[in-house]
Amino acid sequence: MTIKTFYLVGQDKNQYHQEIHLDPYHDFEALQFAVAEQYNIIQAAGIGLQDLKGIDLPDLDAVLDCDEQIGVTVDGQPIRDPTGPEGLPLVGSYYEVFPDHLVSEFPIVGPRKNFAGLPNKYSSMSTLKAMWLRAE
Repeated sequence: MTIKTFYLVGQDKNQYHQEIHLDPYHDFEALQFAVAEQYNIIQAAGIGLQDLKGIDLPDLDAVLDCDEQIGVTVDGQPIRDPTGPEGLPLVGSYYEVFPDHLVSEFPIVGPRKNFAGLPNKYSSMSTLKAMWLRAE
């Protein structure tokens, strides 16, 4: 029974590691699909594997020969958290999203305008911290 430990490159290895049994997989594409399923990555074809030194593991034999943890990349890039407003302690990014909460004559219009502008400023996927909650 062959078990390998995988981790997300760019994230904490101790927090984002997964052990995957390699015996059921007979080709690299099946292994990519299994890793994608384990980490909830949508497109399995973009998954790349590498050793701790950053050397690519292009096929199943290279993965089986690797005696260390195996890093997972997507489209050759490390995994990173979504961007978003930094925020302040305790209140998070509330005042960046809702800066005019006290002076707005139309409280619904101001927040919607600011909230709708987040994808233009950061990306289509953003992280938002409001009070002690975090939304992605």
